Amino acid sequence: MSMNSAYNGKQGPLVQDKAIEPSFPSSRASTSSLNHYLAVLKRQAWLIALVTVLTMAIAAAVTLTKDPTYRASMKMVVSQSTSGTDPTGEFGSTELMQTMTNLLHSQVVADRVIRDLSLNTTPGRFSKRLHSSFTPGSSVLDISFDSNDKRSAAEVLGRVSTVYDQLVRDKLGERTNTALPRESVLPVVNVELFDPPHTASKPISPKPVRTLAFAGILGLAFGIGLAFLREGLDERIRSRGDAEQWFGAPVIAALPKRLRGGRRAPVVDARAANPELVSAIDILRGNLLYARQTEPGRSLLVTSPMPQEGKSFVAANLAFALASSGEDVVCIDADLRRPTLHRYLGADRESGGLSEVLSERLEVEDALQQIWLPAVRSQDGTPDGNGRGARANAPNDEGRLRVLTAGARSGAARDPGMVVSGERVEDLIDYLRTNADFVIFDGPPLFVAEAFPLAIKSDRVLLVARQGRTTREKARSAQSTLAGLGVEHVAVVLTDAAAIDDYRYR
Repeated sequence: MSMNSAYNGKQGPLVQDKAIEPSFPSSRASTSSLNHYLAVLKRQAWLIALVTVLTMAIAAAVTLTKDPTYRASMKMVVSQSTSGTDPTGEFGSTELMQTMTNLLHSQVVADRVIRDLSLNTTPGRFSKRLHSSFTPGSSVLDISFDSNDKRSAAEVLGRVSTVYDQLVRDKLGERTNTALPRESVLPVVNVELFDPPHTASKPISPKPVRTLAFAGILGLAFGIGLAFLREGLDERIRSRGDAEQWFGAPVIAALPKRLRGGRRAPVVDARAANPELVSAIDILRGNLLYARQTEPGRSLLVTSPMPQEGKSFVAANLAFALASSGEDVVCIDADLRRPTLHRYLGADRESGGLSEVLSERLEVEDALQQIWLPAVRSQDGTPDGNGRGARANAPNDEGRLRVLTAGARSGAARDPGMVVSGERVEDLIDYLRTNADFVIFDGPPLFVAEAFPLAIKSDRVLLVARQGRTTREKARSAQSTLAGLGVEHVAVVLTDAAAIDDYRYR
């Protein structure tokens, strides 16, 4: 009985666990959501920065090309009184102030000012530049006018004051009331200029600092919204969680994104230049070695949903790592349409390979090529257990790596699907199982027919997916294909994954 089962058999701790358990899921969910949002912002940081910079650049261009606007202002006092009977005026009537404000913005005022000053504008545009306001309970009318010409702003506002005062005197003044019958006498309205027109020394617009700050905030908000929209529409794998959810299989290794020398470099060179790659492959190797205790794993198919995912790179590095750790490994290039395994392992394709073996034109033992594994030796030529000394291309006494290439170009099959048949593959796997610890097939992508017998006959399938490239649709299609073939033991290897600090542990 395991420790967990023995512990759960005790009633006390089990009840206690149930009592506190409901508080954990919500906390984990909120943390997971926060991490998801932060990951999205990190991935889309370039887009957010680009949108913000473009918004600020547009705002700066508009600000620099816009003519400055100056504002002239003045104050007028409005009062009313009954002619001849009430010599003191009344102040602070809200109804009166609203009426006088409406009269100020009438078309007759705009027409007279435009005519007197010969302004090149219309009454509608003139009214949009003329502003007025008053404080409730006060009789002071604040009037302002905006103009691109600092000097003309005060001049126009001065003319507005003269025209407005004259119109009020003519229409609502005491002289008008004397011509009316006594019973219809209107209150006398009077407007007096208290604060003459004057223009501010600085323009009211544009204001570059405020405009750029607002544009930056607006661009940042729009960029974040666009980032989440783009992320929501993006169907590519972005994390381990995406890969495991869409493939329905665990991710047992993640290879780093940036590799010195590129993914086309030979295995020996790539491993020497990229310690993080070695660590990632070691994780994959360890998963496969320890899984052998509970799951069959002697024959493996390394495939992918799409081309250019890195399956050949993974197959070559995995075979090399297993052999270097003391395993007897046979690695087979079963991608007869686009074979690349021989380039990674330095094998000779023209000497014959899988095409000739399955066509019964060459024996397996004659087609297998042994790859020399680099051994660590000291300066006197003896093995150095501490790992110090020069590397020499000497055979590894503990492990062995043999390669079966796709075959010679001249002997390549015109129809690979006819050559890679179920019976031939099964016979080959059965033969190699008795002569090696691991048999690794670098197969074609899963949308190619000859991948099917390899997937069915192999003990385990490794799906290689490329982060940032493999789509949800392709992942689901691969999952459905393998489920339809009855393949149960499936795992995922993620390439071009984000940097993992654990691989830098020394």
